[in-house]
Amino acid sequence: MLQKILTLIVTILIVASCKGQEKNKISDKDLQKLYEQEIRNEERAKYGNQKTKVKIISKTKEVEHLKKYIQKKNEERKLKELKELKNKTLTERYKAGDKSVIPQIIEILKSNNKEARKNIYLALNKSYDDPENYTIQDSELIKTIFDNINIIEDQKHIIQLAGYMKFPNYTHTFKYLLLSGKSENVNRLIYWLSQDGKSTKVLDFIEQLILEDDFDFNKYDYVMSGLEGFAENGNINAQKKVVEICLTIYHKNLIPNDNFVEMKNSWSSSNPAISLTNILFKYGDKRVIPIAHDFLKKEIDEEGALTALIRIEGETQKQLLFQYLKDKDKFFEGLYPAIKMYQLTHDDKIITTILLEFERRKEYPDYLVDRIVSTLIEMEPVGYFDKLDKVLHNKRLIKLLKESYELTKGSVQEIANDLFEFGVVDKPFSKEIIDKAKEQTEYDGSNGYIYNFLTVSGIYQWFDAETGFVPVDYDNLIKEFAKNSNGKLVTIDVWMDVAIDEDYKVDYKIYLSANERIYIVKPEDIGDWYDVDLILNLMNTVLSDSKLKERYIFIDTGDQTVQILFGPKDKVNLFAKKYKL
Repeated sequence: MLQKILTLIVTILIVASCKGQEKNKISDKDLQKLYEQEIRNEERAKYGNQKTKVKIISKTKEVEHLKKYIQKKNEERKLKELKELKNKTLTERYKAGDKSVIPQIIEILKSNNKEARKNIYLALNKSYDDPENYTIQDSELIKTIFDNINIIEDQKHIIQLAGYMKFPNYTHTFKYLLLSGKSENVNRLIYWLSQDGKSTKVLDFIEQLILEDDFDFNKYDYVMSGLEGFAENGNINAQKKVVEICLTIYHKNLIPNDNFVEMKNSWSSSNPAISLTNILFKYGDKRVIPIAHDFLKKEIDEEGALTALIRIEGETQKQLLFQYLKDKDKFFEGLYPAIKMYQLTHDDKIITTILLEFERRKEYPDYLVDRIVSTLIEMEPVGYFDKLDKVLHNKRLIKLLKESYELTKGSVQEIANDLFEFGVVDKPFSKEIIDKAKEQTEYDGSNGYIYNFLTVSGIYQWFDAETGFVPVDYDNLIKEFAKNSNGKLVTIDVWMDVAIDEDYKVDYKIYLSANERIYIVKPEDIGDWYDVDLILNLMNTVLSDSKLKERYIFIDTGDQTVQILFGPKDKVNLFAKKYKL
């Protein structure tokens, strides 16, 4: 609901700003009208008005005529897109899969035009809107890029490109360049080499660099995060070496105290104190104990400091842990240390303390309930969720914890099994789909596994009903529906005619070819919103005429986003209820 209100406010302010340019002011009454109109648009978009109908053409001659029209229009669009692609930049064409541009890109990279070379390096990096499978694998292109790495003005851009895109053997090239002492991009070289974390010579280089009298952490702001990378990705000897370097840095006060004080109120990737603290508290030995106590006293990274004391000194720190759990203001800082203490001692008093102290807070928003549940799950207390009523008195809290637990204890495999056993799909999912979802879930917590599986299942969509642009792309939305039909609605073709009058009113006419019929709908103009109800009606009409038992089922999210799950309606509803979609 908050997201919806914020979106409405932003939309209203944008419109108000535009109107302000025309009239220099907008009244409260006009603002209220805009707000109410936006509310009506959302309601209309998601729930329909039952006025717009699906027209079905079944006469053979008309069907054939309209089929040819749809095919002709789509062919014209493809030709236009191909022409537009040829007018795009070389790197845009390369990312789109056009390998014919490689010789031209290489020619630019070998030229004396340094600005053109820079633009190529920058553009070859992967952006958020690039194809998911975009990589750089062409050996001649990679070789040409690396051949330029000793050109001073190119080096920074090549290092970033090769590291980010994981060029083959990039670590060998980077290591040679760093140890040569001739690079002006030490920061980035150390960062990318730390992702591999194998070179002891690079660690020796970092140590020597840091211990120079005039070393400046602000200038070399990636060096500490690089050390943290070596500790995380290297072997035990690398970890020990990193700890020694960090202890030297700390005891010689090479990082100003202000950097540590700054950690109280803000987090910044450029603050070297953060990486130093993370390394010492995660990997340090007994020499870290006084440092951890000092941090607790100064109220700096108390969670990290307490966790370090528990790792090093064990259950001697149990009473200190309970002090944190019983302190309303520090309760949540004690949760992660509590996990480590429980895993060490299996003392059930830790769990009961967490539950009772959380119960005393009286307010239980979902995200905090989920955090308590994920904390207990990581502790792995056997059967504890079956006896919550023996610890807690608040029945609502007990219910919330159990519901959250039921979701978080599942797995990708269970989702796949349930979709089949509930009858949402009529055959088990392939190992390939399950493995893809598992890969996405590996770094996701809580109940993320549910959506990670659904998004790769081929039967699920989650999209924003407000597109942010006009005219809205109904044709692309319909194609997404067809793509998520479990392979059962693939033989469709679609075209959308759009006309915009002088008052910017949009007239839509959508043609969908399937089942040897033509389906026509004319969505009314509701701004930048999809008419979701109409598209559902259209697609489910097509399914019905295809003699399929499945339907596209709308699952309300409570905000302006929309969930659609494909399958028999009663089966989908059972599944959605179990997993609280």
